[in-house]
Amino acid sequence: MEEEGRPARISIYSKCKVSGIDNNGTITNDIELFDTVKLSYLEMCSRFEIEPSNDLSSVFDYHGKTFNEKLNEVNGV
Repeated sequence: MEEEGRPARISIYSKCKVSGIDNNGTITNDIELFDTVKLSYLEMCSRFEIEPSNDLSSVFDYHGKTFNEKLNEVNGV
């Protein structure tokens, strides 16, 4: 997780707020709150009828790097 001006860190707990969804060029701004990123991901997969991956670390990227790659970079691995 990243906060401007602070060192990168990983949190085991977070709240996730979805504040906009792009659906084929139509933007909706209905704010939805989820307890975890995983719950948000699973809900979006369900809505868009996408088979969710069991490996969340490969689902998201940070400037072209997978979560695992970024985590290794932060940890100096």
